Amino acid sequence: MKNLGRLLTFLIIGGLVVFLAIQSLIFWGVIGTLYPGFITVPGQDRIAVISLTGFIDDIQPHINRIQQLEDRRDVKALLVDIDSPGGAVGPTQELSHALAGYRAKTGKPVISFIRNMGASGAYHVAVNSDTIVVNPGSIVGSIGVMIQFVRAHDLVEKIGVDYEVIRSGQFKDLGSPFRDMSDMDRELLQELVMDVYDQFIEHVAGARKQLGRQQLESLADGRIFSGRQALEKGLVDLLGGRADAIEVARQAAGLEDDVQLEEMRRRETSTVRFVGRILDFFESNLGSSDQGIRLLYKAPEWGSNTN
Repeated sequence: MKNLGRLLTFLIIGGLVVFLAIQSLIFWGVIGTLYPGFITVPGQDRIAVISLTGFIDDIQPHINRIQQLEDRRDVKALLVDIDSPGGAVGPTQELSHALAGYRAKTGKPVISFIRNMGASGAYHVAVNSDTIVVNPGSIVGSIGVMIQFVRAHDLVEKIGVDYEVIRSGQFKDLGSPFRDMSDMDRELLQELVMDVYDQFIEHVAGARKQLGRQQLESLADGRIFSGRQALEKGLVDLLGGRADAIEVARQAAGLEDDVQLEEMRRRETSTVRFVGRILDFFESNLGSSDQGIRLLYKAPEWGSNTN
């Protein structure tokens, strides 16, 4: 009986060990599928990857990631994988500041790779890199600022709806879709846009010192460039794909050929990307009613699709 009891105990414990091992493999298999590069060899030097995709607004996960990487001795370089039309001004500036801070604090190489689009605010972020690598046919540039409004004044009148507002000053309902914009409204908003535009120019000029202020301003009227045109204009440094950007980062960090990538990008299905694009459109163009006026470092909507 004792031997039988021991055998049963052994079988139960062995079964539990096998069960836990299988569950662990399933768990890490799922994690590895959703987050490529998450599973890495402990202690081995590596390149960390941050993926910046879609409309730039909720940047706190990126900020947290950058701050965590600052204290990682095993991370020898940072690759910023970009496919974005830009976004809201405040979050864009904050993310740019965090990336610049990472370079200053760690002294480690930062490489930006523009996959399909690195326009406006996305380019604002990219210039904080040591090297910008782009595909020849990617879209780069759109340096500028804009404010967008939905005009519903004529529609409201046609359907017989009245709208009134009590305001503390003449500009308190600035940008309201329910009234015409006055000349003073336009003047005030134009001054605001140009001030933020000047901040954009100063940022790029400080990061891309090879571009003179006059030359930069001639390129910064909102126009877009292909990756190859951007290289000719001095806006980027190299033409190439993601593998080329990784190689640039590897050489800059002095790593071996079999370097590991640590990437926390969630794989998205085509359905998820489609829904995300729809949400990006409404977020960047309409927004919620409590957001008010939004300054945008963003390319025109027609150019924001990603593949």
